[in-house]
Amino acid sequence: MKSIRYWHRNIQPLVNQHYRLHSDTTDTSRRVRADVGWNWWHYASYALGHNLAVRSHSAPPSLVCGWAMMLALQGQKPARVPVGLLTAVPDFVCHVGGTTGGRGFVWYLSNAPAEFFRDKIKAPALEGIAEALLDTTIQTRLDFCGDATTLLHAEPEGGSRLQSFYRGLGMKEVTMSERVSLFRGAKPGEYFGFEDKEARTFADRFASRRGQ
Repeated sequence: MKSIRYWHRNIQPLVNQHYRLHSDTTDTSRRVRADVGWNWWHYASYALGHNLAVRSHSAPPSLVCGWAMMLALQGQKPARVPVGLLTAVPDFVCHVGGTTGGRGFVWYLSNAPAEFFRDKIKAPALEGIAEALLDTTIQTRLDFCGDATTLLHAEPEGGSRLQSFYRGLGMKEVTMSERVSLFRGAKPGEYFGFEDKEARTFADRFASRRGQ
């Protein structure tokens, strides 16, 4: 909870100030970010609600429950500064490609903007935060399930720039003619995914950095 409190005091205001949603065309000089106006207190409560809903499942809670993860920068004040936040489910039962099964699910993902590093902590901006968080999701999936199949929800307000970012990582748009799950509809451009082989290839890039 401390990380969410820090985020909303020091990082989210910068996102809201310097960026805009895709649908907001009042000031097109600002770049688009999907997480403008996000509230991580709400997203933590969504994960809690999901966890309460799946408590009766026969699967171990560590598999089907939502996780909140943080990527922290050490050596700052406070000692660990959150620079990336993520909610994910290691084994999310969903309908993809006409089949029903479990996939690692990336729910909400955000990284601190360059303005935070420049204005708040006076440090060079970190690159690859979103990629590191995605790798964390894949590793959690591998640890619990033995495969790396991953599904990601791309917030529509991120626009084509966000979609291009995920495609650049090697993810493919997942098109579905049915609901993703009981509570999730299927809209074009909202879901991207890795199959097991592609996810492992992506994650291999970060093997030398883990544990550092």
